[in-house]
Amino acid sequence: MGFTGVAYGLTDDALSLDAGSVSIANLTLRPQVVWALDAPTVADSRSQLSFAPRVICERVQSTTTTQDCGAGGEIGLTSTSQDGLSNAEFRVIVDKVGNSTRSSLLFNLERQF
Repeated sequence: MGFTGVAYGLTDDALSLDAGSVSIANLTLRPQVVWALDAPTVADSRSQLSFAPRVICERVQSTTTTQDCGAGGEIGLTSTSQDGLSNAEFRVIVDKVGNSTRSSLLFNLERQF
C-alpha cells in the first residue's frame, strides 16, 4: 500500500507499507422474540418490540491467530405507518467477545413515494 508522508516541511510520496492480510470469521446464533404492540398478533401489528440474545464465536487470523466467544443482545422497536408507506426502526446492540465490548445503535427511517 502506497502513501505520502509529510513531516517537518518535507514530503515523501514514495513510501509503502506491507500490511499483510487479516482474515476474520465469525459465527452468530441469534434467536429473536417479537411482541406485537398494537394488535393481537405480530402479523397484524404495525408496531413491534423485539429482543434477540446473541452468542458469537470469532476467529481472527493475521500474524497471530485469536479465537474468542462471547454473548450479547439486541433490543429493537419497529413501526409502520397506517398507509404502509413509512417505516421507522430503532435498535440497540451490545456484545462482549473476549476482552472487547462492542455496541451499536441503529435508527432507520424509510418513506416510499
